[in-house]
Amino acid sequence: MIKKEEKYGRIIVTSGSRYIDIDAYAACVVYANILKKLGFDAYAYSEATLNESVPESIFSMKMINNNYNYKDEDSFIVLDVSDPKYLDSIINQSKIIEVIDHHFGFEEYWKSKLGEYAIIEPIGAVATIIAEYAIKTNYIDEMSREEALLLIGAILDNTLNLKAKITTRRDINAYKLLLEKAQFNNFDKFYFKECEKSILNDISSYIKLDTKFGSDETLPKYFSQIVLYDKTIIEDKYEEIIRELEKFGKDWIINIIELNEGKSFIYSINREPQEKMERLFNKKFNSNNIIELDGLYLRKEIIKLAKEMK
Repeated sequence: MIKKEEKYGRIIVTSGSRYIDIDAYAACVVYANILKKLGFDAYAYSEATLNESVPESIFSMKMINNNYNYKDEDSFIVLDVSDPKYLDSIINQSKIIEVIDHHFGFEEYWKSKLGEYAIIEPIGAVATIIAEYAIKTNYIDEMSREEALLLIGAILDNTLNLKAKITTRRDINAYKLLLEKAQFNNFDKFYFKECEKSILNDISSYIKLDTKFGSDETLPKYFSQIVLYDKTIIEDKYEEIIRELEKFGKDWIINIIELNEGKSFIYSINREPQEKMERLFNKKFNSNNIIELDGLYLRKEIIKLAKEMK
């Protein structure tokens, strides 16, 4: 993390350009507040749309600034993204002083530019790294309940309720400490149910925003994902999902993650993407155009698995 004795101008703490999820949102807000406490002139900022993982019913306070005027002396800290293609459009990349992420592929790129200030680690959530820094700097003692809940939501979302394979002991420890701070029983179920409501409220917009484009030929070109407690609640919306995904083309899949059953279900109606997933998992799609996976798989885990099998 940046050191107090180092001198910077105004520091803009930001993330990606397309949308901002709960991990990026929570990390930006809390890290900027920690830096302010340490004496830096720091601001959380994003031009991106908040996705369904930041349900307004829980996090109604507008905690990220979206009114920004660039100054030559500004420096940038980037959280929860390291692919230069997806950085927020306001960023001057030559002025980036730190990158903190848990997505892989650009570690060496940033290490060569930033050295120790390129923090890209195999961890469930960037929020965990920020929570650890809050403890290290004693900011945890004055952290608000709202901030604690933001970080808790980020860890829950990014680790699928601490059940995803990418979950680490660090995520679990941070989650427990933050839960003590927030004093909110059964927040996990409450959080995911509120996210479900946000998704179902406008599933077309959700698919349009969340679908990611990839260039790896071993995977479908367009990859969407949805996290639900019970996947039966969207079964009557498959036609709407298909209609939205078909706008991208034929080479798409959607990863339907069901927390209740603890499984991922890969859905696609087209043969080309089906064949790619059948090769990856050595399983066949059933008559309902679904592969049922053994356990929970996040999209980033599937992408990592495909890269490792090359």
